[in-house]
Amino acid sequence: MIQNQVHFMGATVITIGTLGAATFPYKFTSPPGCIGGQIKLMGAAGSTVQIFPNAVSGATIGGATSLIGTSLTGYPLVTSEMFPWYGPANFYLACTGATATVAVCFEYTAGGATLA
Repeated sequence: MIQNQVHFMGATVITIGTLGAATFPYKFTSPPGCIGGQIKLMGAAGSTVQIFPNAVSGATIGGATSLIGTSLTGYPLVTSEMFPWYGPANFYLACTGATATVAVCFEYTAGGATLA
């Protein structure tokens, strides 16, 4: 069951570092009161950005430089679409090739966010 009446919206931009020996996938956590939103790849020249499966939680991927052709593959984000999620959600984002920027729009129910 989800609540789909959005009363407040908020947004942020996240910079995702290139996956490597010292950079684990970015753990995205919905803020308190969030009931969903959209995520969009903004800029990724020479980069691949994916929503990773939760199986990476606790996994050792040090030194990995490619998401393609490994067992660590997920849903690729592209600049021509927005990816929606519903309900509070946590997931991992990872990129290769170059640092990437994603924009996130959060949706809140009445009382789920405070506007100043």
